[in-house]
Amino acid sequence: MATPVSRLEAPALLQGPGEAEVGEEALLGEVGDGFKVAMSALENGRYSVAAGCVGICEGCVQSSVDYAKERVQFGKPIANFQLIQVKLANMLAEITNMQLMCLRLSQLLHAPEAPEPAPAAP
Repeated sequence: MATPVSRLEAPALLQGPGEAEVGEEALLGEVGDGFKVAMSALENGRYSVAAGCVGICEGCVQSSVDYAKERVQFGKPIANFQLIQVKLANMLAEITNMQLMCLRLSQLLHAPEAPEPAPAAP
């Protein structure tokens, strides 16, 4: 049996000229759970994008280190200058922070229900 989907239930951007019927075999999840299914897909997509961005940043830092070793100023590579070393160290610290955030997000996404937090001390 097909499930009718009215125009009022669909988001404004997805509304077509009228109603549509979707066969039971084509449903994702249960009837009425469409929002939960969509949010689950977005949740996983956001995690993938974050992890991909961390990878891109790692590549940028590696390129920066390579360039600093190649670029010569005042007769020595700029990687020998303290300011450049501080800038590269700060980049690495930020990437480590991003990696840890992605790790924590992964733990939260794949963990069973989280226990209730302990009550605050009086």
